[in-house]
Amino acid sequence: QNIHFGIKPYACTLCDKRFAARSNLFQHRLLHMKPFCCYICNKRFDRDEQLQRHLKLHPTANVLSCR
Repeated sequence: QNIHFGIKPYACTLCDKRFAARSNLFQHRLLHMKPFCCYICNKRFDRDEQLQRHLKLHPTANVLSCR
């Protein structure tokens, strides 16, 4: 019902953005945590698919091999 009435009771404690659904707040909090880290340059991402796309930009990522 919150969505239909525009009520947003769930607030992010880091940026004060508000959400009607708690699940949306949990998803939003990943933006602040950025749990996915590039093992080559240590750049961080909030979603795995962003990290995977980023890894393709590193030329050495495609030529790593076991020795």
